Formats: sequence, structure tokens, C-alpha cells
Amino acid sequence: MSYEVVQVEIQGHLQIIRFNRPNKKNAISSKMYEEISIALERAAHNDQIVIVALTGVGEYYSSGNDITGSFGGNMEDVVAAASNKFE
Repeated sequence: MSYEVVQVEIQGHLQIIRFNRPNKKNAISSKMYEEISIALERAAHNDQIVIVALTGVGEYYSSGNDITGSFGGNMEDVVAAASNKFE
């Protein structure tokens, strides 16, 4: 399996999933959620894997959800959606 935004490495009984968007402080996008889910599913079905570690590439583990990615990168839509939550 080829991943775009995570790196997956197996060392013995350990599977390491690295968030690989250092230019975005490893903010978690919908694509990253998809790839993390696939990697975890594969680990669950591999009897050799007994532990999974999550980490980030670069200086940051993760800055949280990439909210701009959820709205097509339009910050005005992000602000409008947040404002609607409090009306």
C-alpha cells in the first residue's frame, strides 16, 4: 500500500504511523484520517503487530484537525461555519 500523507513502518512487533505533513504542522486532513484508518485496520489483522505508535514527521506531532481542508481551503467558510455553531 502506498500512502500520501502518512508513513508506515513495521519494526518487529511494532507498527509506527508517522503523520507526514510537516509544512502544515501535521494537521490532520480527511485524507490523513483515511490513511490512518487503513494502517490501523491492517495492524489489527496482522498477528505480528502488538503495538502501534503514532508520531509526527518534523518538529510537531500534530496541530490537530486541518479545518481549512474540511471546507475546501476557504477560510471564510470556516469562519461562517464556526459562527453558525454559536447562534
